[in-house]
Amino acid sequence: MDGADCNRQFIKLHFHDKDPAEDKFVTYNIYTGTPMVFMMDPKGVWKSSLFKDKKGKRLRGNYSKMPINWDQASCSLPVHEKLTTQHFQLDPASKMRNHLAEDVLDHKMLFLIQKYQEDINDRGKDGSEIEATICLLKHTSNLIEFLMIKCQ
Repeated sequence: MDGADCNRQFIKLHFHDKDPAEDKFVTYNIYTGTPMVFMMDPKGVWKSSLFKDKKGKRLRGNYSKMPINWDQASCSLPVHEKLTTQHFQLDPASKMRNHLAEDVLDHKMLFLIQKYQEDINDRGKDGSEIEATICLLKHTSNLIEFLMIKCQ
């Protein structure tokens, strides 16, 4: 049984004998009738989308290594203190660690990429090549914040 097996079983409970994909992972709350959407590992899915464009090619601007190297080499106090190479060089075990995906999708990562872009522009180079990454991180950082809200 892998780490995602519990998630798959949980989803199957809510779709009985139907294929969840055919229903776009939407089912209805039996008490209120309101729709519910099931999504397995949204943080991991969003993280992997950062590394590819619509055609499956890598995003421009070397999203992973250049900003981290810049952060560690240029700043006496790192902008994003949690980032390590482990966040981007995943092995099968680390792929199951949600905090690694959260760290590269959150507001700190957005801030790091924005500061990195400012530095590129300040050196007289064109930092616009990472604008798509910044746009994506603006959305994912809000989604991560939403998913991290604890029910009280």
